[in-house]
Amino acid sequence: MAQNVSEKPILKVGLITDTHIKNDKASCDRVGMAWRLFRSEGVDMVANLGDIADHHYPKGYAGYRETVDEAWPQGPDHPREVYVFAWHDYYGYKGDMNRNTPKWQEACAEAARLLKSPNGLYDSFELKGYPFVVMPQWADFTKYEEMIAEAVATHPGKPVFVCDHVPPFETVYNSRIWGDTRRYDILKKYPMVVDLTGHVHQSLRIDTSVWQGAFTVINCGCLSTWGGNLVGTAPTRKPCFNAIVMDVYPDRLELRRFDIRKRNEICAESRWVVPLPFDEAAAPFSKERRSQKMPVASFPHGARLSVGPDAVPFRNFNLSFPEAKGEGSFEYRIEIARQSADGLWKPYARQDIFTDFYLEDFEKKGAATHSFPAGYFTEGETVRFSVTPVNFYGKAGRPLIAEATVPKKAKDGTLVWKSDNPMKECPCLTGLQGGAPLKLSDGFYEHVKHEARLVFPKGVWEGPAGTKFRFTIDLHMIQPGGGQWTLVLRNPTPLDNANQRIATPKGDSGRQRYVIEFTKPKAEYDYYFLVREGTPGKIRFEHVMIEKLA
Repeated sequence: MAQNVSEKPILKVGLITDTHIKNDKASCDRVGMAWRLFRSEGVDMVANLGDIADHHYPKGYAGYRETVDEAWPQGPDHPREVYVFAWHDYYGYKGDMNRNTPKWQEACAEAARLLKSPNGLYDSFELKGYPFVVMPQWADFTKYEEMIAEAVATHPGKPVFVCDHVPPFETVYNSRIWGDTRRYDILKKYPMVVDLTGHVHQSLRIDTSVWQGAFTVINCGCLSTWGGNLVGTAPTRKPCFNAIVMDVYPDRLELRRFDIRKRNEICAESRWVVPLPFDEAAAPFSKERRSQKMPVASFPHGARLSVGPDAVPFRNFNLSFPEAKGEGSFEYRIEIARQSADGLWKPYARQDIFTDFYLEDFEKKGAATHSFPAGYFTEGETVRFSVTPVNFYGKAGRPLIAEATVPKKAKDGTLVWKSDNPMKECPCLTGLQGGAPLKLSDGFYEHVKHEARLVFPKGVWEGPAGTKFRFTIDLHMIQPGGGQWTLVLRNPTPLDNANQRIATPKGDSGRQRYVIEFTKPKAEYDYYFLVREGTPGKIRFEHVMIEKLA
């Protein structure tokens, strides 16, 4: 789209989300950096799209207010402020650590008071002729639709900006797991909606952070840390310094993404430009159009995959390879395969990792490494490793492949409990507590609820604080419709996970192995294995082993 550089936008909006400040002013430093960026850009409005604080932190909210006023003092040019209130803004309020508590509205009202927010939980207003609707995370969905319908009716031909927290299901990045079907079902009726969201904690360099289908969704990254959704892996938390300036023109939206540290526009060569008015048939950010245009990454000519044990006896198998090159964001799909009786190589473990796409040039190393712990291997067998670059639309490049024979493993574990028939020896129940047994059908559990947990025999997690464990589980999972579950070992009270959430493959995974190594923080902790989120499907637990590590 040709652009007139002398043309000025009608409206400029600064967008941040998931700031997750702590209980002090010092934790608001990134908020201050973002606000100084917005001041230099002369924005008319600044919206924080939720999870303002990591817990309900009164001193943090007061520090946030002071930080904003220092970065951009009150005056005629001070922009309108918008705050979306979400789960973390009432987490811990008066000691309450439960979701869906009746206290959430009270907690968020107190956060609003400390922030001196001009809006409450819900709000609607017009700014320079454009309508905005503000929604909390746990919205009354009758009210949600009524407010949007009213804004649409009173502003024909205009985009309706919804300041939200949770993205609609299966739209932007990671919304298969963290998205909301109710929001999608409502918003698909209103094509002029531009849903401004947070919640999924991702880098603004990820191509799938903007989506168009029956309407438009823009995910605004985060201003704390991001992890990402990687099959078979619990991604490390990475610092994130992203913010958006949305320029509103009569015929388009231009979304400029920034690194607030240097106030430089990132991905300027591929700036998100959303044409107005919305036309689904020509929307440039539809998944199909973007997928067709996005090239596949490739490894440099002559690149090789190096694999080998860290020592003999070994604890980890290490992989190293040069970074692939390509436009946009992509990841590596790393698989281990063993040969079946018919000579075919069949993957039995998969771990995805990110490429260096999310880093600034000065942070890139040019090479990648990854390790699999010994629990993935059997001594003496020959395995095949493959590393494939895959973009965020699922297009794969050519893999690097290497084979290796597994040497002797280090004897670092003492067997606590093992089962080759965990479906017989362990109950699998619905929900986080109580619940009913899952229904069996053709050797699989029917997982139709949001959560299911595999409960182990008493005493398997015994040991003082600081005890190290290795948990190995083989699963066969079938989840139609592109959904993904996440896997975690969880201590129920207090709620504490042994690992970050591990995403499962889509569709029929075949038999897959997962190995979780962790240190128990308290002697009384007693874990179950939780399969959660995603959509209905089938699960078969085929093998479980629990070891104490030296």
